[in-house]
Amino acid sequence: MSYTELHNDKELFRLIATGDEHAYKLLLERHRNNLFGHAMAFLKDTFIAQDVVQEIFLTIWKTRHTLPAVEKPADYLFIL
Repeated sequence: MSYTELHNDKELFRLIATGDEHAYKLLLERHRNNLFGHAMAFLKDTFIAQDVVQEIFLTIWKTRHTLPAVEKPADYLFIL
């Protein structure tokens, strides 16, 4: 399956759990702007909002082995 065919975040989570860096990058590109917007709405500080988004994606990578159990990836990202 090519990465351009991946439209499902749950599938991206499964691939990231196996250490797939390309899937991780795709997830980051797909969600960072939305997460940044939510962080800015709460924090009102660009630097801190960027740091929060970076921490979210660092946490995802560090705990990638748990990702296949996530049922709703978008909710999971927002909660992080």
